[in-house]
Amino acid sequence: MPPRSAKSLLAGLLLACSALACHAEAPTVRPGVFGTLGLSWHDARQLSYRSSQTQREGTRGGMLDSGIDSLLGLQLNVQAHERVDGAAQVVSRQHEDGGWLPRLTWAFVRLEPIDSLQLRLGRLGLDTTLGSNSRLIGYAFPAVRPAPELYSGIPIDSIDGADLTYLAPVGDHLFRLKLMAGDTSMHVAAAGQSFRLPDVRVTGAQLTYLGDNLQFRLSKGIAKTLDAGSLAPLVEALRQIPLPQTQTAAQRLDVNDIVTRYTGLDALYDRGPMRLQASLLRFAMPDGHPTLASQWLGQLMLSYRIERFVPYVGVAGARTSRRDTRTGLEGVPGLEALQVAAAGAVDNATLSQRATTIGVRYELRQGMALKFQIDRVHASASPVVTDLADPANDDRRLTLLSMALDFAF
Repeated sequence: MPPRSAKSLLAGLLLACSALACHAEAPTVRPGVFGTLGLSWHDARQLSYRSSQTQREGTRGGMLDSGIDSLLGLQLNVQAHERVDGAAQVVSRQHEDGGWLPRLTWAFVRLEPIDSLQLRLGRLGLDTTLGSNSRLIGYAFPAVRPAPELYSGIPIDSIDGADLTYLAPVGDHLFRLKLMAGDTSMHVAAAGQSFRLPDVRVTGAQLTYLGDNLQFRLSKGIAKTLDAGSLAPLVEALRQIPLPQTQTAAQRLDVNDIVTRYTGLDALYDRGPMRLQASLLRFAMPDGHPTLASQWLGQLMLSYRIERFVPYVGVAGARTSRRDTRTGLEGVPGLEALQVAAAGAVDNATLSQRATTIGVRYELRQGMALKFQIDRVHASASPVVTDLADPANDDRRLTLLSMALDFAF
């Protein structure tokens, strides 16, 4: 992610915290660790399945794999003052380059100037999952993984910036308003290549109703691409070739200054042994862009606790509006390498996939759970379910078996 905003923010935060902490008792430090040890297998030998676009390699048919769900995270929480605290989090998981080096996902300070008002500054995790402050902590939700049909459309976990949260009692009800703004970067893999958009400006707002057993949330946001990143050299190379096909391809792949609008609706019913969660997301792309298209994504999951066992069932799906998937380079002699790169970028923007899930979670002890899950997946176009033998295949089906040990201490 862009380091400049995080460094400047944290420098100011450290000064502010030092000024406040000098009047307080010694800070309270609480370390934590979380992670997932996962195994997956599926039956479609020519297909590869990833749980996220941010992963380089997926589970191949007929082979046992531990790379798509496993991760390890360390977290440090510091209470510096009655109204000042902070947190830092690093996570090791498979990245778009195939590496597992830990990356910083949280590094923020939280200020509470008055009751019911909070300001956070630094590297902030995105609240993409209602009822949990991070989709990386598998122990916090019933299933083995967040549904790729829903969350692969959000290939970022944090922003460098600020958010402001206000809790507002209205009669017997409680509402939470959150405003956020910051910069982030997107790192994804497609067609065996890594793509990076290093500078994306994100602004958004969330309004949440917090009931005793029921929560509703409306989210709105805008993401603007300020730097085409890994696509820029490809676009420039195409523009330098004086052919109509290359000029068309350059236009189709140019994402600089593209604005994506986001709308989300979430609901969570959690009472006694039953938990029901539903989400619906809409990504609206610019009208008239020859390649990018809008998407609908949704999920519904029901779980029911029976002592230590939590069986669950779910459905999820994603649909990309029809748009032109051509790059403009098809069949042009001598440009095969550029065509492969361009096709990978175009395919990464297409997600038409659905899945049915059934599983069971067993609580081994406080902070540790074992999960078994079966997914039946059908994709017509998908960046996470790819056909290794025939990339043009629009009927990709697989049955995925997964097991995961989640822990959080």
